[in-house]
Amino acid sequence: MPEVTATDSPTALDAPDADVIKPKIPLRADIFVAYSTPPGFVAWRNQREGSRFVQTFCEVVQANAKTEDINSLLTLTTERVALDYESNNPTRKDLHQKKQAPFTMSMLRNRFAFSEVTFVLHASQLTRNLLTLSWMKRQMLWMER
Repeated sequence: MPEVTATDSPTALDAPDADVIKPKIPLRADIFVAYSTPPGFVAWRNQREGSRFVQTFCEVVQANAKTEDINSLLTLTTERVALDYESNNPTRKDLHQKKQAPFTMSMLRNRFAFSEVTFVLHASQLTRNLLTLSWMKRQMLWMER
């Protein structure tokens, strides 16, 4: 099996010896990021049920994770969020009946799928956990200074 190294170089292959080909992988490969909206847009959240994006993603994963990869799961999530939800704020016409579409960024080199889904958190629990992790990360960064 060829040795794999990470690099920021755009070069796909490096062959210093004619007999040995060492594929180089960009340092930022295999990253997948999902946002509830594109940067600069508003994400809608129900006060009782939490984020529409997180809630819908949990439902889609629970129903389809055994047969779909992460790109497909988030495409299904985007479709449902974009079509099924709309803001409800009649006192603010600028915020009333607005839509939302999640945004993903993928640098995956291969298909990513769950081998087995053992549990799915309720959306409000997941939101709380993400907020807790976010708070913990800020605290850790603060402690490092």
